Amino acid sequence: MHPRKTMVKMPRWNHPQGSSRDRIILEEPLQITLRSGQEGLRLGTILRTPGHDYELVFGYLFALKLIERAEEVREISYCSSPQDYNRVSVHFRGPLPAAAHSLRNQDWIHGGCGACGQDELQVSPPYQVAPLQGPIQVEWLCSLPPLMRAQQALFHGCGASHAAGRVSTGQPLAEVREDVGRHNAVDKLVGHLLMNQNLPAAGDWLLLSGRAGFELVQKAVQAGFSAVASVGPPSSLAISYAEQAGLCLVGFLQPQRFNVYTRPELFSGP
Repeated sequence: MHPRKTMVKMPRWNHPQGSSRDRIILEEPLQITLRSGQEGLRLGTILRTPGHDYELVFGYLFALKLIERAEEVREISYCSSPQDYNRVSVHFRGPLPAAAHSLRNQDWIHGGCGACGQDELQVSPPYQVAPLQGPIQVEWLCSLPPLMRAQQALFHGCGASHAAGRVSTGQPLAEVREDVGRHNAVDKLVGHLLMNQNLPAAGDWLLLSGRAGFELVQKAVQAGFSAVASVGPPSSLAISYAEQAGLCLVGFLQPQRFNVYTRPELFSGP
């Protein structure tokens, strides 16, 4: 399979240069159908940037609590004629999860929000994450944003992508995923870890290129991350959720400064 395009050139008018062409991040729908034997269920459609689609689907199904392990899926494949790589079939080894029928939506186009599929918003985490081991060296933490930015090819190309990365304390940045949607970037990363049997991500950090909203912190807890560090700010609900889960939450992370909102005792210096 050839790599999918992630950017396209489109006409634009600029002041003062005039007409030219600009690189624009590609956004396309990804339709997900669940199958088990002869049974098929169209779950919904995600707007995403093409690339790492299988990881995105695994992470999305994990976020919806439709799968817990990659082994529950027998096969995942693109399916369309002619092939457009915007339709995916997920073949389960066993029966389709009962919850899938209540989550299906053929009309809405939505992203992988952490709160999707919940009748009532779960503002209290169901469990605590594995505690992060300190002390945390501030120099190491401050070095992470430029390291992730260096791996954001989409951002360098058009400046319109979100990114999510995984890193262990004191170690180099392990993986980075990008997408036009911030939920999708996290789902791609979590899906990658799930497919490679690296969940729960105990002792690891989830690094975010934007803000740490509740739904992303919820995803981090569900995947077993011990800490979240975001370049942007957190929300009040995200801080409360992280505190209850024992998750270390850092915001406004920059090369020279950051704020610690939970577990400040882990840090060795100012």
